[in-house]
Amino acid sequence: MFLEIFKVSLDKEKVSWKNAVREDRLPWKNQTSDFKIWKSPAVSLYNITQLPYSVLIDPDGKILAKGMSDEELLVKLFEIYGPSTAQTNDQQNINEQ
Repeated sequence: MFLEIFKVSLDKEKVSWKNAVREDRLPWKNQTSDFKIWKSPAVSLYNITQLPYSVLIDPDGKILAKGMSDEELLVKLFEIYGPSTAQTNDQQNINEQ
């Protein structure tokens, strides 16, 4: 299964938004903002009531979860993708002991 992160910002100024993306060194490439703040269509579409706000959408567009804390999001991703396959053999050996 493929995971893509898409960040929608509710900023009102392009310069401050671009600076924040650069300064925060956000690793995902898909970042957008329409600079309409709380009047953005994304707010009503996903019923955003606070920031930050996560929406987990499957490849077919079905909402799997929303409004999760960072910890809840990680748990949900673990449920979907399982344990990390990026562990080295040494890490796996340590975990098995």
